[in-house]
Amino acid sequence: MYSTVDIVAPCYNPPADGWEEKTARHYNALQQQLPEVNFTLLIVNDGSVLNVKKEHIERLQNKIKNLKYIEYKINKGKGYAL
Repeated sequence: MYSTVDIVAPCYNPPADGWEEKTARHYNALQQQLPEVNFTLLIVNDGSVLNVKKEHIERLQNKIKNLKYIEYKINKGKGYAL
């Protein structure tokens, strides 16, 4: 029997270059450690104007099959993003 877990990662002006590679690496390591769990990663861009580019999201989508990306144009805060 499989379990499902959604991981919500709100971001506003995320870390420096390479953040998407680190995110994919950690997600995939978690999935390998718990293969009986079906993880979905939801990244919520809460109005960030720095360090979130289309190519970053495309790279993540290529490395994480269960990725959902949500984007708000205006920052509404972490609570709203969650």
